Amino acid sequence: MNGQQILDTFHLYTGDMSEMSTTDELSLANNILQDVYAERPWEFLKKSATGTITVTAGVASITLPSDFASLIENAEKTDNTQTIDNNATPKVVYVGTNYTPYQIVNWSDRRQFRTSSGYAYLDLANSKIVFTTVPPELTYEFDYIYNPADITLSTSPVMPSRFHQMIPQLMAVDSVIIELFDRAHSYAKENAAGAEDMLSKMRLWNANLIAN
Repeated sequence: MNGQQILDTFHLYTGDMSEMSTTDELSLANNILQDVYAERPWEFLKKSATGTITVTAGVASITLPSDFASLIENAEKTDNTQTIDNNATPKVVYVGTNYTPYQIVNWSDRRQFRTSSGYAYLDLANSKIVFTTVPPELTYEFDYIYNPADITLSTSPVMPSRFHQMIPQLMAVDSVIIELFDRAHSYAKENAAGAEDMLSKMRLWNANLIAN
């Protein structure tokens, strides 16, 4: 479903009585979508970033992608018999031709690692990943969750099309819509149940994509 089809379906759920402008309706759809995207680290929102580390005044860093939302765990073993040797979250930046892992540490802990190699931290205020020491090689790769662009009337959500139906359903049970339209209020429970059922199916589908 593209944006126009989502709005058309939304009109069916509200008795086609919307007093909202198309711009407002599309804004509502995108707000709902952003809530769905933020619900968990969906497999369809995972991307890889590659490039060259920048070194300025002796500080090595990576500028985060413009669509960056968060880092994801990318240094676990798919084989469940393998174990992690420490209790750190396995989020790393791979550096160089041998993909040497550089552990991401908390920003507030960065001073403890300021002279230690093999570590980096997120500096979100400046949209960077900063290394505690300059790596011997400067190519990098890391995985992250990205923020999809808002949909327009002619574009579609990035999740599989079979789950698009939940968006107009969730729009129809939004508190603002319930206040505006009697019919939307009458069918709020049904629309909420339908949307939750579809969201549950998407959660199951997502879980089945994960190897451990």
